[in-house]
Amino acid sequence: MFAPLHLLNHQPMHCLKKIYKRKIPAFTLPELVVGLLLMAILFGVIATVYMILARQSAHYFTTHRFFTGYYLTKKQLQQDFEKARSIRLDAEHHQLILREEKGVALKTITYRLDTAFIVRSDGDRSDTLYPGARIAAQRYLNDSTPLLVSIKLQHRYGTQYFHTSLGKHYAQADLLNDSTTTEP
Repeated sequence: MFAPLHLLNHQPMHCLKKIYKRKIPAFTLPELVVGLLLMAILFGVIATVYMILARQSAHYFTTHRFFTGYYLTKKQLQQDFEKARSIRLDAEHHQLILREEKGVALKTITYRLDTAFIVRSDGDRSDTLYPGARIAAQRYLNDSTPLLVSIKLQHRYGTQYFHTSLGKHYAQADLLNDSTTTEP
């Protein structure tokens, strides 16, 4: 800091030395560079940790959404299989046709299978269920009766495949009544 010119002419020399040697509290250039370097390293670490956590949470939510949908779909299929009086496959093996008694009338529920989703139709109402599935195996009651006893559905998650097995135990009365009914 410089003293005004009119003060310099009238000041003794030892006072001038005090004015020029006075230190102002400030940071030096090397201190500022080190501080900025430490801040850059800190922000780099924080950004890296944030990206890792964001990627992991996105993977977790995707996996959670998939398996939640899978368990809800499996539960709905199991409930319908237990209630059904008869279970059949269509000719192309892309639809499950379940018939159940609703009072005195028969109610038909169809499951249209696709690898991306399953469409469950119950009268006027249709629901989309995830994940999709395809039929990996099926077993019929016998050669003369096209009723399904068990079915194995194949699901895909990423590059991995897994299976859901569903089975049906028919009552003797259902078998006799179903042989006399016609397809809708």
